[in-house]
Amino acid sequence: MHWKTFSPTLPLALALAACGGEGTDPTAPQDSSSTNSSTTTIETADGDTVTQKTGKDVKVGLPKGFTIYPDAKVVANTVTTVGNERQMTIMMESAAMPAEIAAHYKDEAGEAGMEITIDLGFEGNNSIAADRASDGLKLTVSASRGEGDAGTTVMLNIIEGQGG
Repeated sequence: MHWKTFSPTLPLALALAACGGEGTDPTAPQDSSSTNSSTTTIETADGDTVTQKTGKDVKVGLPKGFTIYPDAKVVANTVTTVGNERQMTIMMESAAMPAEIAAHYKDEAGEAGMEITIDLGFEGNNSIAADRASDGLKLTVSASRGEGDAGTTVMLNIIEGQGG
């Protein structure tokens, strides 16, 4: 099973379902007894095993060179694995403007040798997408500003392990 055939809405739906409470450090160890996370494992029709961990306490382990946006509050994480492929979705909230957040990840992607394939910005929304042909690393970031003092909601999605 490859991510290009895997529905990108499932991790987002599970991440949004897990939203709530205070943000946590996604690099901290996961407490398996926590009620703030869940694990689901399924077998696909192709015989692949898909494991999905969702919740604000799920340890993500971002690839080298990528960080949680400075001063952002992590509200939910989802990590989905299929064989050697891994997709990480991190939902954050920040006081920063969407353009600043997109620029941060655009810089990190460039330093990681990724090619920016999408760079959009309009009316309080910014999105970027990048990939690295050598190993198939993919990144998408969407940042949307809420009304008034609502702040910015950020979705960081990284897929690794697809090979080059």
